Order: sequence, then structure tokens, then C-alpha cells
Amino acid sequence: MITEDYILKLIRLAAEFIVKALKLSKEGDFLTSEKTLENGLQDITGISLDTLKKLDAKALLGITGGDETSVFVLAKFLETLAEIEREKGVLDLYYTYLIKSLELYLSITNIEDYETEKPILEIYPMVREVLYDKDLKLSLIEFFIRIDNADEAGFLMRLMED
Repeated sequence: MITEDYILKLIRLAAEFIVKALKLSKEGDFLTSEKTLENGLQDITGISLDTLKKLDAKALLGITGGDETSVFVLAKFLETLAEIEREKGVLDLYYTYLIKSLELYLSITNIEDYETEKPILEIYPMVREVLYDKDLKLSLIEFFIRIDNADEAGFLMRLMED
């Protein structure tokens, strides 16, 4: 059984790499920023940055074996990668990585331990107008119904009709 200490240790370790990568990105050192992210991702999950970039959310879920700590960490790394792409001005990848991160957060069922509601609510407004995947919209509808946000659930349902 995974302990809370293990979860917190991995999340803190990921946060260290993420903070450093974001700082480098804001300074314009994108190469070192991505390398820092690559090193952290490899150390924590054993997954390369290239793999994280190329695989879709379902494939990433498959290689984690359903380990929600790994899924959470991958989602955080994807958020960071998205921010680096935004800093570089590469908006198509920014949206791609944010949406993939959102999909991973939505797949986590143990929401008490991982507090996924906050990152979902932070990412969603940034990608709201570029959601095309039907399954993702359905997951978001379920999420918004669960948190009693009928307005956003209704908005997504209307999108599904179009």
C-alpha cells in the first residue's frame, strides 16, 4: 500500500524540479529548463520527456499501471511543459500539453489525497474554448456535476450538441 509519506515525498521532489524548470524558462533558458524537467521526470517516474510529449493521456495512464501518484506527477510535469511552451510562444503545444494534463487529473479517483479539483479548475478556463474530444467533455461534465457547477456542465452539454 502506498503511504501518504511516499506520496508527499514524490510530489515534493517533483515540485523541486518544476520550480527550477519554470525559473529557467522565465529567464529564457528553455534548453536548460527542458533538460531540468527531463532529469526530474526520468528520476521520479522513469519516463522520458520525449515519451511524455508523444504519448496521449490513455497511453500514459497505461504505462503508470494505474498508480495515481505517478499519474498526478505526470500531470504536474505536463502543466510545467505547457508553461514552458507558452513562454516560448508555441501555443499549439501549450494547449496540447494542458489538455493532456487535464485528462490525467480527471482520471484520478482518489481526489482526497491528490486534491485534483484545484488544478482542474485552474486548467479548464485556459482550454475551455479549444476542447474537441468528446470523451474529455463527458469527463468534464461528470466533474462539474460532482462539484455542483450546473452552469459549466450545461455549457459543455451544449457543446456536445453542436
